[in-house]
Amino acid sequence: MKSFLFWIYAVCYSKIFFARNPLKSQKKTLSKIIQNLNATQYQKAFSEDLIVNSEDFFSKIPVSDYENLQPFIEKILNGDQNVFCQNSIKYMLLSSGTTSGAKYIPITKEGISYQIRGAKLVLILYALHKKNASFMKHFMIFLQGSPQLDIQNSIPAGRLSGVVYHEVPKFFQKNKLPSYEVNIIEDWILKINAIVDETKSKDISIIGGIPPWCIQYFEALLKEKQVNNLKSIFPNLELYIHGGVDFSPYRSKVKKLLGNEVVCLDTFPASEGFFAIQDHPEAEDMLLLTDNGIYYEFREVGGLETISLENVKTNVVYELIISNLSGFYRYAIGDLVCFTSVLPYRIQVAGRVQHFISAFGEHVIAHHIESVMSSFIEFSNIEIIDFHVCPDVSNKQYLWFIEAELNEKLKINQKQYEAFLDHELSKKNSYYKHLIEGKIIRQCQIIWLNSGSFETYRIENKKLGAQNKVVHLSNNMEIGKWFLN
Repeated sequence: MKSFLFWIYAVCYSKIFFARNPLKSQKKTLSKIIQNLNATQYQKAFSEDLIVNSEDFFSKIPVSDYENLQPFIEKILNGDQNVFCQNSIKYMLLSSGTTSGAKYIPITKEGISYQIRGAKLVLILYALHKKNASFMKHFMIFLQGSPQLDIQNSIPAGRLSGVVYHEVPKFFQKNKLPSYEVNIIEDWILKINAIVDETKSKDISIIGGIPPWCIQYFEALLKEKQVNNLKSIFPNLELYIHGGVDFSPYRSKVKKLLGNEVVCLDTFPASEGFFAIQDHPEAEDMLLLTDNGIYYEFREVGGLETISLENVKTNVVYELIISNLSGFYRYAIGDLVCFTSVLPYRIQVAGRVQHFISAFGEHVIAHHIESVMSSFIEFSNIEIIDFHVCPDVSNKQYLWFIEAELNEKLKINQKQYEAFLDHELSKKNSYYKHLIEGKIIRQCQIIWLNSGSFETYRIENKKLGAQNKVVHLSNNMEIGKWFLN
């Protein structure tokens, strides 16, 4: 009955979803955002008069980063009302903040509903693809942050995934795992082991979570059950939902651990909003959600002017600027995207603004590095556990720290592998090609790491847990020096 009801809901909802005009939806969202902004402390800080239209909004409200917004966030934490928006703040989301340390992100009841809607839409479109919703008969596992919340001046505060735990619709609650008692375990290794114990005998159809952390769960479960893939444990397992990091370097390993029949779908969520989803298993990009409480602007890397959705072009890397209904306006979220299509608007995530290498003037971004690693895995047939790339300025070369099962083949083919990495990166970045061909920098060097090296790094640097993402490239040697030492 539950599967049938969800199937009917999916069919009805999809008719509304696909009938929406994305540009009209964006215009309507912006109008609602402006209304929510007016008569707030934030609006009055930039304009004595109310914001009356979009031209007013763009001319008077500046593009901001977290540091610009922090004084206003402090006011919310101190108990002030009507700071960013007229609607009351229901939660303060704690983000890891790769640029600013720990960050508090305000979110309203409506903002939470859009987060839930984005996640629900993944299941709706998947059900439409397979023409049934039989997965609703079984359990679903989502590796997430602790649902135990702190109180910041009467406002509950916690990680987005922990907050969402409390807001899951009743329709889904009986199916979800892990339990609250297991989810609040703080020690990540103990939590993984507890999740294994709780789920190993359940009938699971869907698993969700960030790839490197799910891999830990998969491997622990397989070791416990002494089998080769999760499909052997969960015969009804059919879908893995991931997000937060580029999936391409993890794809082959995850598929092997899950079993090749399991479908993998990508998502693009953040504390500030749910932006895009992979709407079809064969898609290599994601559908931008244009009616999910977010108004989008874009600016080219290094540029100052922003453009709206109707003016974007394909194959251009843009910095993502968002305004939402929880009170963040023209906020530079720090993510880079590239459009693969317009009408429909489809994107690929190209990395983070602060994650680049330009030690020699080349500006290599995460999308370049992760694409190269994906090609390298296919070329070498090596099972990569994780990796990090950084520049060694003194020796004028890139260092690739790669964790894999060490064997003689790696040493024998090392030069061939290094040449392949340079060749592939040269195809992605013309400046890097010029540096290599002009012998301005030397051929890159692979430094092979023993299994467990990245986990040891995370433990010693207190970066364990589902909210901590692997940094695959850096413009300095900070992480590289740790491995070298």
